Amino acid sequence: MSSQNSLDVVLKGQPLEVDIAAIEEQLRELWKGAAQEDIHDEESTRPVARTSVLNLVVYLEDPSSEQRITEAISELTMENPCRAIVVTALQGQGVSSIEAWISAHCHRPSPTSKVMCCEQVSLRACGTSVRELAPTVVPLLISDLPVFVWWKGSRLFESEFLEGISDVCDRLILDSKSFDSPEVDFPRLEEYIQTRSDRLAVSDVAWHRLKQWRELTAQFFDAPVLRAHLNHIEKVTVEFNERAVQRSGVPPQAFLLVGWLASRLHWEIIGTETQDATRRFHLRARDGGRPITAEICPADARPELSGHLVSFEIATGEDWATAFRIAKGGNPNCAQTEIAFAHLPPYRRVIPLRIYNEVELIARQLEVFGHDRIYEDAIAMASALVKTSRST
Repeated sequence: MSSQNSLDVVLKGQPLEVDIAAIEEQLRELWKGAAQEDIHDEESTRPVARTSVLNLVVYLEDPSSEQRITEAISELTMENPCRAIVVTALQGQGVSSIEAWISAHCHRPSPTSKVMCCEQVSLRACGTSVRELAPTVVPLLISDLPVFVWWKGSRLFESEFLEGISDVCDRLILDSKSFDSPEVDFPRLEEYIQTRSDRLAVSDVAWHRLKQWRELTAQFFDAPVLRAHLNHIEKVTVEFNERAVQRSGVPPQAFLLVGWLASRLHWEIIGTETQDATRRFHLRARDGGRPITAEICPADARPELSGHLVSFEIATGEDWATAFRIAKGGNPNCAQTEIAFAHLPPYRRVIPLRIYNEVELIARQLEVFGHDRIYEDAIAMASALVKTSRST
């Protein structure tokens, strides 16, 4: 194929298969040809510039997801220009080999602006060649730009690829909602964060999904007269939609929400009980405060309710006798907040819940640099919770 035809193919967003040893050379030639084009047609989509502010590596194990991820990257590059490297690892499938393609995502920010393009390199490895993916990816990264790894695979903590790229990775983006076993995975995630804290940070899209739950909970105690209730909490209850959970057991977000509250209020675990899908944790404030019970239990809720969580309630003791509750109701995309005082009518509000799509979730993670210490503290507490529930 001629260089002109190759340029046309790439700029239309179509993948062009290339020799893996000549990826960088092929990219240079293509962009050189694009820059030399004499553009007179104002409607032309030919680029006059390519731009990147970060490297985005996406790791997959399902080739049927490649097209969807490419479409997501095209959306992401509108606000987060990057060099994207999509890696598909087919461990134990087919004859050992690595294939490579290059393509481009071009956008015109406004009718009068230049067309800006970002490049995508796609790699697919079969069989034992999967082991060569990390050393193949590292030289393709643009130096001096941060490296984000968006993890869409399984076996996160046993991955040779992630281990091979960890030294150049600045941020790992995962989704703890996909954990098969939070009782096993949260402690491993805590260890991963601790052992690599000097090199990389972790983003969790499940944590972002909980943002509104956390904000609404914090808003209960904005008023000084209500803030004092925090020192008199006796029970916390998280209900989850058992019919919406594909795997048996407790959804990871429930542990993460309790872990967030307990870590913010400096609670420690003194015991736990397990009965079927219900987890009951006995805690107390580290300064020797009164006992607190945190219960995670299933609710018979409609499966169409967005997310896995149904309600979150914080109740104070008899002297204060107040309950603060967030619950999903008739509208699957709304939540009702309620403050119920003793001997007084409850105060209620209906709040729309923002339902994020995958691109929006990842876009927010690409804007975060450095460590999220509140998230890391929540993970440490969630890890402690699942360890105690696992030992009972």
